[in-house]
Amino acid sequence: MLRSLKLLMLLKKALQSTSYDEISATLGKLHGFPQKAGQHLTLYLTDRFQSFYQLYNQGKPEPIRIHDLLKEAGICDGIEDIALAAQASIGQVYRLRYKNKEYAVKVKYEGIERKIRSDFSLVSFVLFCLKFFPFFNPAVIEVADSIRRKLLEECDYIKEAYSQQLLGELLSKEKDILIPRVESQFCNDKLLVNEWISGTPLHEFLKQETAAQKQWFLRTYLHFVGRSIVEGLIHADPHPGNFLIVNEKGAPKLAVLDFGCMVELTNQEKGALIRLLLGEYQNEDELIEDLRILGFTETTLTEYQPVLGDIVSILLEPFYYDGEYDFRHWRMQYKLNTILSSRPWKEPLSPPAKVIYVMRVFHGLYFYARSNDLKINWYRGVRQPLNQHQEEVLP
Repeated sequence: MLRSLKLLMLLKKALQSTSYDEISATLGKLHGFPQKAGQHLTLYLTDRFQSFYQLYNQGKPEPIRIHDLLKEAGICDGIEDIALAAQASIGQVYRLRYKNKEYAVKVKYEGIERKIRSDFSLVSFVLFCLKFFPFFNPAVIEVADSIRRKLLEECDYIKEAYSQQLLGELLSKEKDILIPRVESQFCNDKLLVNEWISGTPLHEFLKQETAAQKQWFLRTYLHFVGRSIVEGLIHADPHPGNFLIVNEKGAPKLAVLDFGCMVELTNQEKGALIRLLLGEYQNEDELIEDLRILGFTETTLTEYQPVLGDIVSILLEPFYYDGEYDFRHWRMQYKLNTILSSRPWKEPLSPPAKVIYVMRVFHGLYFYARSNDLKINWYRGVRQPLNQHQEEVLP
């Protein structure tokens, strides 16, 4: 009950206040859904980037029986040092020195699943009240439930460890990408232990480095996303706190962290998403079939069929232009509003959960390009990893 009251006060503060610093300070005290939502705002509120970035590394720490948990995992004799390194929405990260090696130990907050369920009980109540208003979009209810399930899935450290280990093996030959090695012998449902990676946090790298080095990051991240799509396992949390720039023997590498939020694709879904990014359709029926494979309902496909091609072209416009794309010319919101206001629609546009999370990844790429004024050739950048494997993926 107390947590629900805090959330209601937070909502009131968000509606009344223009101080993002004040709102982010409040979000940092409420782990789980509120803090995760604040981290996601990092990719929208460019002018307050630093304020919301603090939600990753300056949230309110919780008392955790770290030594007891390490002992349960078999880490006891040989601990040389342990220190709190970061606080996130689901757990806290410690830097552990154990038997002359350094590890990152992610510990889940006690009772975090219960807090998430409590948060979404309140969200469901608010949505129930709003459904009686004429402007309400019923698709929001399904989206909220999808977010709830995804957050609870992030609490599954055993699954996260498996996803991280698997993607690390699949991308082990990528020279510019580094995925920390999982120390599976120490992992359980409360602890996730990786090798410790030292590097420059992404938000610092983007403030300090040259345009050429920033473009290297964007091309590398785009390549990482393309390769992940081909493997059918996509890291779907583009928050800047999940990336480090590591210098190995004078060459930079992009280290990717935190594999709690993942999108798994079937072979059919991989093929459909790759064809969408390549944009090589012979007719509209092929596009509609791929959207059907990705989970769009027949109701949505029928209702929006006249404009689906235009909507896809606008959302993926940077991938379809064979040249260095300048986001100052995009005007995505204006174009989408023009299309969607062209006629009354009987049903709201309801994208499936997987598409929402994949678009979140693309939005992360767009955010880094737009906020840093980076111009690269998305058309060729995405084709390199996709075409490299399309014989085994595309039918």
